[in-house]
Amino acid sequence: MRRWGAISVGLVVVALVGYLALRDVPLHLAAPTVADQGCGNGAPGGLVALDGRTGALRWSERMGAADQLLASTGAVVAPGGDDVRAVSPTDGLLGWCGEMRSGNGLDAVLVGDSIVAVTTEGIVARKARDGGVAWQRPGEWFQLTASGDVALAARIDGKALVTEALDPTTGATRWTREDLTLTVPEQDPSPTYGDAGTGLTYLNTGRGVVAVDRQGKDRWRSSAGELRHVSASGIVLARPGTSPTAVASDLRLVVLDPATGAERWNRVFPAEGVAAFDDVLVVQGRSASDPGDPAPTRFTAVRASDGSRLWTRTVEAGFGARAVGDVVLVERLFSGGVVALDQRTGSTVWRADPGNPGRSREFRDHGGLVDAASDPSTGTVFLLYRADVPYRD
Repeated sequence: MRRWGAISVGLVVVALVGYLALRDVPLHLAAPTVADQGCGNGAPGGLVALDGRTGALRWSERMGAADQLLASTGAVVAPGGDDVRAVSPTDGLLGWCGEMRSGNGLDAVLVGDSIVAVTTEGIVARKARDGGVAWQRPGEWFQLTASGDVALAARIDGKALVTEALDPTTGATRWTREDLTLTVPEQDPSPTYGDAGTGLTYLNTGRGVVAVDRQGKDRWRSSAGELRHVSASGIVLARPGTSPTAVASDLRLVVLDPATGAERWNRVFPAEGVAAFDDVLVVQGRSASDPGDPAPTRFTAVRASDGSRLWTRTVEAGFGARAVGDVVLVERLFSGGVVALDQRTGSTVWRADPGNPGRSREFRDHGGLVDAASDPSTGTVFLLYRADVPYRD
């Protein structure tokens, strides 16, 4: 899930352990440098690239302990630390490196080919392919998200907290609102939502989900749940189940019409999470009560457009469901391996265990899969792992 480098291929950007922020923002941002062994390579953890069709290993590299991966055409961003690394998606070789620091937490999103990040000195966008600064704006910014083709962030203006929609290429303000308070899901500190093709921007606020037009005017609002996914098939919201038989871990999914906000369907699932594709939602059932119990986990897939069931299956010691490219990626407890399921049929596409991926890189004493993403142009699947010892022999 990286694409970038000195050549004209896509880039992968990884922000390594620590707080997120670009160095010397906004007036003294140093140009990115060609990365060397000092750019986060001392941190444990690794990045593994697998063939998206077969699961075969393509390459592996020590990458440092990043916390998240955000994939888009041409680049992958992994917020989580002091260094941002860019590597070639074809061989994992380092391209460029930049530093980030943030007193506000892990705030970075990828919109188009711009890496937009909140820093201690402002908000800044770097070009994914070469790390160059596209634009920067001073101030104290918060709650960074991306929705459709805009970056959204809140800033303090006098005594007011103002939400702005920013052009990811130029940093220009498209619209400003003082009555919207952005919120972000606990499980995704810097969410990137899709595009429904309506020309609307969808955001989580303290009063529910709001859809606004290009002038920043409300088109519709909903208090049915927290925004999880945006596509032409529907706006997916989630909240804890509230049926008479629901338990704490039940999840209610609500899907709305993207243009009007009208409810299309809602249902309670005995679930712990959901992986959202454009027209398929894969729900992970509740795991065994004992975290050490490798009991099978049930996964159920439904159409986002109408809620009809597509398939149900179990995965032995399965944990977590991630929408990665065209497959549902399920982590295997204890081994660190993964199983890739076809999103429409639930059949196994491939299995992989990168415990010893070769090329003199060995993954030892791992702390589990941190995140995963895929290269939209090639289908390559990237797995980001955390380790207790360096990811190298």
